[in-house]
Amino acid sequence: MTKPNEYLFEDIPIGQKEIFELLITESMINIFAKVSGDYNTLHMNTNYAQTTKFGKMVCHWHLFFHN
Repeated sequence: MTKPNEYLFEDIPIGQKEIFELLITESMINIFAKVSGDYNTLHMNTNYAQTTKFGKMVCHWHLFFHN
């Protein structure tokens, strides 16, 4: 897993791209659900999620924007 680089806003040139990886754990999903109150079945129930078009649980999109 690679950690994102940190930049000041004024140091980011137009068009700059960054690539990083983040492993979303079940613990992260559970903590986020507790804090946000978002216990949507798609996030929390593997059996239900397998019956959807996604085929597996989907994490809260907010987790992509936090480290």
